Amino acid sequence: QEGDSIVTSGFNSVFPHGLPIGVIDNVRLDDEMTFYDVRVKLATDFTSLDYVYLIKDLLKPEIDSLTVVE
Repeated sequence: QEGDSIVTSGFNSVFPHGLPIGVIDNVRLDDEMTFYDVRVKLATDFTSLDYVYLIKDLLKPEIDSLTVVE
């Protein structure tokens, strides 16, 4: 619903639990659609970022191999 917060679930090895993603700004479901169109107001203003660090996780293939997929 509009106004609900979106946070990370922690169900993967990339993002820990509870990081804020944003707030649902608008929800729409057209008659012809089978899915919702959701607009999210992001928690981070990406236009204000000066520096971004990219990190390569060298252990990711090993971690992924240990993850059980059902």
